[in-house]
Amino acid sequence: MAQTLRVLIVEDSEDDAALLLRELRRGGYEPAARRVDSAAAMRAALDEQAWDAIISDHAMPQFSATDALAMVRERGLDIPFIIVSGVIRDDAAVEAMRAGAHDYLRKDNLVRLVPAVERELHEAAERRARRRAEQEVARAGKEWSETFDAMPSAVCILGLDYRILRANRALARLAGRRPEELAGESYLRLMFGRDEPPPNLPEEPDEAVDVTFDRLAPGRIFEVRFHHIRDEAGAPRALVQIARDVTQARRLQAELLQSQKLAALGEVISATAHELNNPLAAVVAHAQLLMQGELPAAAAEDAKAIEESALRASRIVQSLLSFARREEPRRTSVNVNQVVEQTLELRAAHLAADNIELVTDLAPDLPAVAGDPHQLQQVLLNLVNNAQRALLSKTSGRRLAISTEAAGEVARPRRVGAAMAVEDLATVRLRVADTGVGIPEVIINRIFEPFFTTQELGQGTGLGLSVCHGIIRDHGGHISVSSSPGEGTEFLVELPVSAEAPVPEEMEAPAPVSLEGVRALVVEDELFIRLALVRMLEGIGVAVAAASNGEQALRTLESGDYDVVVCDLKMPGMGGRQFYEEVRGRWPVLARRFVFCTGDTMSPETAAFVQAAGAQLLAKPFVVGDVKAAVSAALASGDGPTAGR
Repeated sequence: MAQTLRVLIVEDSEDDAALLLRELRRGGYEPAARRVDSAAAMRAALDEQAWDAIISDHAMPQFSATDALAMVRERGLDIPFIIVSGVIRDDAAVEAMRAGAHDYLRKDNLVRLVPAVERELHEAAERRARRRAEQEVARAGKEWSETFDAMPSAVCILGLDYRILRANRALARLAGRRPEELAGESYLRLMFGRDEPPPNLPEEPDEAVDVTFDRLAPGRIFEVRFHHIRDEAGAPRALVQIARDVTQARRLQAELLQSQKLAALGEVISATAHELNNPLAAVVAHAQLLMQGELPAAAAEDAKAIEESALRASRIVQSLLSFARREEPRRTSVNVNQVVEQTLELRAAHLAADNIELVTDLAPDLPAVAGDPHQLQQVLLNLVNNAQRALLSKTSGRRLAISTEAAGEVARPRRVGAAMAVEDLATVRLRVADTGVGIPEVIINRIFEPFFTTQELGQGTGLGLSVCHGIIRDHGGHISVSSSPGEGTEFLVELPVSAEAPVPEEMEAPAPVSLEGVRALVVEDELFIRLALVRMLEGIGVAVAAASNGEQALRTLESGDYDVVVCDLKMPGMGGRQFYEEVRGRWPVLARRFVFCTGDTMSPETAAFVQAAGAQLLAKPFVVGDVKAAVSAALASGDGPTAGR
């Protein structure tokens, strides 16, 4: 089948044009031809359609091959242009070829026409393909360049001598320069200020390590990778360095790890708190019972010392539980003075052992702030620990001062519904000042940065003050530091007083309930606590029966009537919750008069259970007054003694 050929013939002779077309048909083409012999006709033909080839006579009365060729070149067209002439001098043919003609031949040798057309069509197709490839390469290069510059990571291409060959915009921004200005500079000198690679740079291709560029980005951590660019033989000829800012990710990872450690600590403490508080409760209770009897003065003092020491140990356990418990941050009304006191319960003995004088000046009637007490305790504990480390560097004059004050005018409480309106928003200020070695001026502006630490490797994560800063910021407050090297450091924490601070509802004290003749069942697996509860209740006129577990308690209830139950929450076998459910099903009236004892923090589920049961809570260790108040409240909430049925 003949191949269609769109051919434009520039020829003033119709006969000569017919000869050309005949030759093309003999060569297997089906010409779709047009003949022109003037500039106007040539221009119109070029405008109207695309042509596969142009065959032109060299000289015509009104037009020439040179003129036609110029019109083709003006339009930037790449069309095979073949000159066919009856008479053409060699110099004229050479000049035409220089002007852009692809071939020339004589009219008396048209046997060369078809091969010339085929060759030029093929070469024109190759030129078009080459141009398309070059355009694709150029487009790909532009896309690569734009992608290279758009990458958020700091990327550069280095010679094997660590000279920068090309840098992207992110690296240039890090260096405070333009990308083109970095070409030829030493990467090591620019990033690290040295001529040799630092020891923590990756040694293997594609290995990722965390590094810091202290000259360009103090306090930030970058994950750095190097990739080899290899030549055709596979030998490295250049390096690609990619540095990704992972400061935030590493901070979150470290915080998660710290959170997991605290969570594990909380679980361990919670599991052991019951065992710790049970013997403490027995010691306190029996010391109280001793003091109720007639004792010689020295023995009474000894019993009092035992009681106070056990209560102090219990407060330390409760503070540890408070600090390590797993709870979602919550906003409640917080007395900052109480946060200070609870924190010092944990650290006072350690400070004294290090010969550190502890001075507190806590403002009375300090307004409450809205915050999470456990997070605020975490902040204060961190500040105290930092101060203690700073003071240990001194051999004398170790002093730690903690003070609180209200800043600004704080209006007196004015009840608006169930809330207290504060007329003027004020702040509560907490100061932690030490006489330690102080903080050098060159680093004091960096101490709140994540991972910045002055401690030796392995002795700190550099997250403590960063976390403190985040907690105080989340509370709408501010933390600042001032220091004099050699004289000491002061941290100032400012927390806003909530405009709508919650106020506890004023509740009327329950009417006194007579305990004479009241029948109580004590359910407690710890022998000494059970004995102490029995003796305390008997001492206030209560008739008491005791059981060491839930199963025994049920059998006791089946054989007698009782007005109130004092029951431990955690017991082997049938625990307090299961025992309560059994009582509620069989003796619903008695179920409304329960006192639950606990020696550790309650989970949200347990707290919800106690609240739903309407039960009273007796925290271990307890004194006689606590027991009496809890039993009286349980009887009052259950409408007094009614024989439990």
